[in-house]
Amino acid sequence: MNVADDLRYGLRLVRRKPWSSLAILVMLAVGVGLSTAFFSVVHGVLLRPLPYAEPDRLVMLFEDNPVQGWSHLGTSPPNFGDYRRNARSLAGLAAATGATVNLTGSGDPERLSGARVTAGFFEVLGVEPALGRTFSVEEDRPGTAPVVVLSHGLWRERFGADPAILGRTVTFDDGPVTVVGVMGPGFRHPGDREPGATRFWLPLAESLEESGNRSIHYLSMIGRLAPGVSVERAREEMGALAGQLAEQYPDSNEGLQVSVVPLREELVGDVRRALLVLFAATGLVLLIACANAANLLLSRALARDREMATRAAVGGGRARLVRQLLAEGVVLALLAGAAAVVLAMLVTRLLVRFAPADVPRLASTTLDPVVLAYAVGTALVTGVLATLLPVWRLRRPALAEVLGQEGARGGTGRRRRFAHGALVVAEVALALVLLVAAGLMIRSFRNLMEVDPGFDPSGVVALRISLPESRYGENARKIDFYDRLVERVGALPEIESAGAINHLPLRGVNVSTLWRESVPTAPGGQMPMASYRVVGGDYFRTVGIPLVQGRLFNEFDREDAPGAAIVDEAMARAYWPDGSALGERISFAGPEGPWHTIVGIVGGVRDFALASPPWFTMYVPYRQDPWLSMSLVARAAGRPESALQPMVRQVWSIDPEQPVYEVSTLEGYVAEAVAAPRFNMLLLSLFAGVAVLLALFGVYSVLTYSVSQRQREIGVRMALGAQRGSIVADVLRRGMTLAAIGVVLGLGAAWAVTRFLATLLFEVEATDVATFAVLTTVLLAVAAVACYLPARRVYRFDPATTLRHD
Repeated sequence: MNVADDLRYGLRLVRRKPWSSLAILVMLAVGVGLSTAFFSVVHGVLLRPLPYAEPDRLVMLFEDNPVQGWSHLGTSPPNFGDYRRNARSLAGLAAATGATVNLTGSGDPERLSGARVTAGFFEVLGVEPALGRTFSVEEDRPGTAPVVVLSHGLWRERFGADPAILGRTVTFDDGPVTVVGVMGPGFRHPGDREPGATRFWLPLAESLEESGNRSIHYLSMIGRLAPGVSVERAREEMGALAGQLAEQYPDSNEGLQVSVVPLREELVGDVRRALLVLFAATGLVLLIACANAANLLLSRALARDREMATRAAVGGGRARLVRQLLAEGVVLALLAGAAAVVLAMLVTRLLVRFAPADVPRLASTTLDPVVLAYAVGTALVTGVLATLLPVWRLRRPALAEVLGQEGARGGTGRRRRFAHGALVVAEVALALVLLVAAGLMIRSFRNLMEVDPGFDPSGVVALRISLPESRYGENARKIDFYDRLVERVGALPEIESAGAINHLPLRGVNVSTLWRESVPTAPGGQMPMASYRVVGGDYFRTVGIPLVQGRLFNEFDREDAPGAAIVDEAMARAYWPDGSALGERISFAGPEGPWHTIVGIVGGVRDFALASPPWFTMYVPYRQDPWLSMSLVARAAGRPESALQPMVRQVWSIDPEQPVYEVSTLEGYVAEAVAAPRFNMLLLSLFAGVAVLLALFGVYSVLTYSVSQRQREIGVRMALGAQRGSIVADVLRRGMTLAAIGVVLGLGAAWAVTRFLATLLFEVEATDVATFAVLTTVLLAVAAVACYLPARRVYRFDPATTLRHD
């Protein structure tokens, strides 16, 4: 017989036992399907090559300052110019910063997110435009005619993929900009979390040669390593350059360092560990499913002992028997693999849809040929592994049982029980590892949800406005627009109060250097820094930031009044530890002023994430530092959603051409801030639940099989006077012994494995004793139920009937 005959025979064996075959198929399909779905995510996010030339040579560069306690910031234009001129370990260095514009003149006004980049940015990435060209060095200088490179998505959606777009003028912020290029459909701006998030590129047009303010860190740097240069060598050189700049410019650069991070590591650094932990969790589920399948296949093989022994006794070759058992496993694996692919497609779509937005490259994740090969390979390997125990038993054909020699039964029975028991112990141990990991994530998430963000998000809605400089370049016009808008929105019947701010909470910080009049900075000393916020209207009351001391801004804090400022508690304690910050004067422009007097102290607000402590924050009145781009916030009197459209209509009543974007609620921003830990917690809990169910099914099936195989023994014991209760207790004792051994092994494994969760946990130790104890008790209690269900079958046994059949 050939392989095809073996597979046909294996298919007949599968059809002969339809219910046990279906159970094996379901377990393998679940294990392989979940593992495949997460492999598709890991492959798409972590393993798939980046869409740039020689991506392993690309690095991101950041400035750090351990003295001030901040890190991973951008650089200043003057510092960037020095790095670019002097770095020899880099074949190219470019900089970029975010940009937003109002696109008008062709359809409805639209707010676009893009980037300003230095000349050479696309060359550093090693990409070419699909149409036209990128920027020249001359175009990256102040005063030159503005040009733009469009994304492929913007070109297609807004301009109908018109090939004559090159040289055409579009209107950005009421000003003409000439299109010089269109990027290809596969290009993605480094750092984009979603495909097409960056819609255009403008020249940065900064004067990098002149010495400017080196304390403003807003440029992201990306470089390409020179041929043969390692990341470590680049770090050494950039560290030396940072040290030289610290000596030359101590006022701004004292203590400054430069970190060099591979681009792939930077893009996936925040999600790498979480994805690997979840992928490992699906691997544990797969192992449990494999153990269950092995137990069921072993039970089926034991039922065929007489057949196998007879065939061996009459000359059947061992290799032939092994091939038939493997064929059965392969057929089951192929059928399970087909079902697993369908399940993986569904799970992958759900992951892409419901995963947090900050997972890079997730949106383009698919079941490509590499993932399908993984699914088929995993299914086959799992199927073969599940048949190893039945195949191993063919080394000792049970001839003694065939000939009715009872003396051989004891040893064979013990070996059977050991094999079944070992698999159950492994399942329980693996399930406990997942259960403890899920418990730690649940406790961590609960702790995170109890964190006070520093403001009250309930009922607060927000929308973003960016005024075009061409029409609102004068401070008076900006002030007039936002004054009228806040007043009109605050007067709406749907609104209780309204205000404005340049950067909303939980949306990052805008760092500024700080000078203190009463604490002059020593020459060469490090300047204090804080997050800089500009607020207008009744902002603090609207978002619920409490006043601790002093007063809030009022109508007298106008552009022609003495400068005023409000600081948060953390900043007041840190920078004025020996007295109150009220009445102190600070400057954001330099030691010559202008100076702002601190008139109030408010509670701290978490600007980065709920798990991060509040950043030092200072606020100034909008009228004394008007910005073009602001977020309008309002506390709704009823449902927050009902207030959004009236707010938008008030914007358009003042300026019909003004786009409105980032329309949301503060509760939505809070939910977004906890989306990743919630997602991780829910998935790990789901995997733990599946693992526990599979493990308990293993316990139940093994004990059910054991009871059925011991019917004669139980019948004899009952005929000789044994009480049913004692027999039930014996079955329970065996099952709980296996569960207890599995729990002991699982505790040791969990104690070692959960340490890898430490960076994903918030205010809970990875070895939290209470979590371990509670979940161990829960698992044992549920295992007791799984043991009792087959044990209670003893009450239905009739010893006379059992002995008569025997």
